[in-house]
Amino acid sequence: MGDGRVRFAGQVPLARRTLLERPGRFAGAVVAVALAVTLMGLITGLWGGFVAQSNTYVDNTGGSLYIVSPGAQRLTSDARIPRSAVETARETPGVRWAFPARSFFAILDMHDQKVAVTVVGYEPDGRGGPWDLAEGRTPVADDEAVVDEVLAAQHGLETGDRIDVAGAGVRVVGVSRGSFSSMTAFVFLPHSATDAMLRDPASTTFVIVGTDVPESVAPLLREQGLAVVDGDEVNATETRFATRAFGRPLGLMALLAFTTGVLVVGLTSYGAVREQHRLMGVVAALGGGRARLYRFAIAHVAATTLAGAACGAVLFLVARTAVSWWRPQFPVVLTGREIGLLVAATVVMALLAGVFPVHGVGRTDPAEAFRDTT
Repeated sequence: MGDGRVRFAGQVPLARRTLLERPGRFAGAVVAVALAVTLMGLITGLWGGFVAQSNTYVDNTGGSLYIVSPGAQRLTSDARIPRSAVETARETPGVRWAFPARSFFAILDMHDQKVAVTVVGYEPDGRGGPWDLAEGRTPVADDEAVVDEVLAAQHGLETGDRIDVAGAGVRVVGVSRGSFSSMTAFVFLPHSATDAMLRDPASTTFVIVGTDVPESVAPLLREQGLAVVDGDEVNATETRFATRAFGRPLGLMALLAFTTGVLVVGLTSYGAVREQHRLMGVVAALGGGRARLYRFAIAHVAATTLAGAACGAVLFLVARTAVSWWRPQFPVVLTGREIGLLVAATVVMALLAGVFPVHGVGRTDPAEAFRDTT
């Protein structure tokens, strides 16, 4: 006691006291944080889903390189290259296989609705077609097609049904899984069927090239006048196109959710600090010190944030399940990186929210304990 300060035999649980005194306010703050965490999780997951969908075709074709039309920015474009590029690629040293693929957008009339799809023409014995069949088989004849399972479920399509694609009637012989890209479903047809639809059998949209040494093969193909890109380049371009329309709105929504969480936690904790100003004045007058008061403010923020984050995690799982059931074309995908970002955002939320109550603690006057409150 030589420093003149009172030593406390025990610690007064100030944070717990203020939380339990006003359980309604604490519960409201926890709910607000949970909603903020849930919204940030859904937005981040939707973003991850858009990216995964935009890359789904390239990730499942097994191609190392893609021969495209010069200047073409995407595989799904109206650009065309000569079909002879396939043989050129196959004759290039280091190439194990090469197959043509044609892609274009089409509008289907489905139960009085206009539905946009991505039509993919491929060689039935090659690459570029459906990679995971949920039911049925792959198409062989020109009047046969495989449709994505989301498209099939939304419009009640079953194997054996007939649909009109680009003016040609085709029969559904299979349903593919995981073939929904960004905002459109894939419809797979034999390449020869798309040749007839576009009346252009001498062209294709791109060539998928398989090789174990893409860094050596790409220059050789370019020397023959072919435009070549690798899978990473294609995915990066597809991601930019897929997220361009949604990036800013989703980012703004995430920022609003984050800001809401900061303000709710911060102002709730600040209010608790101000309500307990006399009690805190007593603690300060008895020599409790600023450090103890700061611990109270930080504990209040931490308790609110942790409880809200835990509830938010549970609510996110429920919301993700609901979104997957209601709109299966919008997957909510969280990788380890996205989860790390969410955890970091929650920590930053708590740190920023702590500014409010810490500011209130800093203004605590020991004289508050002796002022007449009447």
